[in-house]
Amino acid sequence: MFKIILLFILILSFTSCFSPYDKPLKISATTWIGYTPLFYAKEKGWLAPLNIKITNVVSLSENMALYKSGNFDAYVGTQYEYSVLSPKDTSLHPVMMFDRSYGGDIVMGNVFINNLKNTNAVIDIYLEIDSVNSTIIKDFLKIYKLEGKKT
Repeated sequence: MFKIILLFILILSFTSCFSPYDKPLKISATTWIGYTPLFYAKEKGWLAPLNIKITNVVSLSENMALYKSGNFDAYVGTQYEYSVLSPKDTSLHPVMMFDRSYGGDIVMGNVFINNLKNTNAVIDIYLEIDSVNSTIIKDFLKIYKLEGKKT
């Protein structure tokens, strides 16, 4: 009985040392369709009692800049953003994966791979700046042994 009372007093003393965190957890997120569950939770009001504030941003670059500047506590982003920021910020850790793409991101072209392998001409590549697309194109060039080509 004494041990139970002592344990109760110990637990009570530890919990009384902590006050509720009155500052909201600020998270930035782009409006990508894969983050719909997060926006749904925001619109339903489920995040307010948890003291979580979600802010929409327009680009991956803005997302990274706001996090790096310390204006946000966390961000919802892609593996690309993580690969850019994590070497500079060792405290950055992924918390949850919303979506895993099995072939959803693809490289499209108007010529066959063999034509690309056999050409000496410059190969034009069009992709969104500062995005996961740069990682995808690097993997594509490596897989099809096109790394030495002029792009």
